Amino acid sequence: MTHRKAAASSNPSAILSFFGAAAKDYIGARVLLNAQLPVQGSILASTAIEKYFKTIMALRGNSSNGHLRKAHWNSVKNYAPELFVDISPSFLLFLQCCYKMRYPDTLGPGFNLVIASREFLAELDQTAMLLHYGLGLRNRGEFVGTDIETYRKNRDERLVLNNHVIAGQVKQSFIEASPQLVYEVRVDAKRGFVEAYYTAIPCQSDGLFLREGLRPGDNEGMSFDLAFKVLQHIITPPRIL
Repeated sequence: MTHRKAAASSNPSAILSFFGAAAKDYIGARVLLNAQLPVQGSILASTAIEKYFKTIMALRGNSSNGHLRKAHWNSVKNYAPELFVDISPSFLLFLQCCYKMRYPDTLGPGFNLVIASREFLAELDQTAMLLHYGLGLRNRGEFVGTDIETYRKNRDERLVLNNHVIAGQVKQSFIEASPQLVYEVRVDAKRGFVEAYYTAIPCQSDGLFLREGLRPGDNEGMSFDLAFKVLQHIITPPRIL
């Protein structure tokens, strides 16, 4: 673990505030994802990673308003390049899209998103745990503790359930070990807001989170192709709102 020294111009209160809030959002996202609420979980996951990045900006004595902007992850590159090596740019861009799902009525034609829950959780755990422990924050010489340390010590399921990082399991092996809930949404020019929930057959992840889902299967908007092979439909696609 690397000891991170804050800039002389930094605000210790802001650093600790962002760091603690990031950990809470991360735990909340895990709970929602494990409860098969992929949209809600992905939105909170997005704010968790944003706040970890803003922790780094605060360490440098900087700040940047807005949600998960390129300026945020450039701070990671500049301050802790060894951490950024293991962070997927595709996942960060994907989290930006997930955040837009807060207000579905504002999504314009062409918006498209595929959330594969098990794959998403695996990448979130890798990214959040990397940032959380990689920062090695200390306050007056003592490691800064958060709920995560308490949950880890107590084997609290909010942190350890389906957490391949804590289990020491290879990420790819975890992803393909079981079926996963998949959510797909598209704002179609003809049909409007179309969504599908289904359980997908286990498969390897290609790591490309910005994959296309609910691809139009005809010119009339009457059929759509899904991103994964279906094991069981939960809501028969497409559901048009």
